[in-house]
Amino acid sequence: MATFLYAAARRQEDPMQPNMQVNNKQKGSKQGSGSLKRTSSQTDSPEDEGKELKLAECGKQLRSGVLEKKIAGTIVTWKTQGVVLTDRMICFLNDDGVIEDDESVIDYIPLHEVIQLMMESENKSEREEKLCLIIRTAEGGHNSGRTYVYRMKTEAECVEWHKEMSTGLKLALKARRKEQAMQEIGDSKY
Repeated sequence: MATFLYAAARRQEDPMQPNMQVNNKQKGSKQGSGSLKRTSSQTDSPEDEGKELKLAECGKQLRSGVLEKKIAGTIVTWKTQGVVLTDRMICFLNDDGVIEDDESVIDYIPLHEVIQLMMESENKSEREEKLCLIIRTAEGGHNSGRTYVYRMKTEAECVEWHKEMSTGLKLALKARRKEQAMQEIGDSKY
């Protein structure tokens, strides 16, 4: 199986996206995992402070699904996770089988910080192999250079995710360059 590759220029920070910090959810919440909450330096008004980042705030949704995330440790395990591709980021949610707009985002990758997007076989020795989507992020970015590996049920599904993410990456980089240019020239008409 050929490896597909998409590489983008490294981006160090994301002024479009608010910096988020992970806070543990209260006892009795969904799966007890963390969610992203805004801090006072990231909000326009005091009433926004402490609000969780919701999926509806992440941009226009391009694709969503429940994928298997690789958890590497002493043994490799796969955990199902809701994944939503938007026009600005890849959002990760707790998997409860349904993806809704009011769902809390537990992590995200700003698209302009993706430096490599690849498809590879999960295990080259198996006859019935599944394809994996590998996402590498920029060292100084929001995800500190982490690599994410997601397994798909079919080859066609993996190819579609790769195609849509590649398109999203190109559009996000273009929008990022435009925003940076606007910041440099300001409201000047010349």
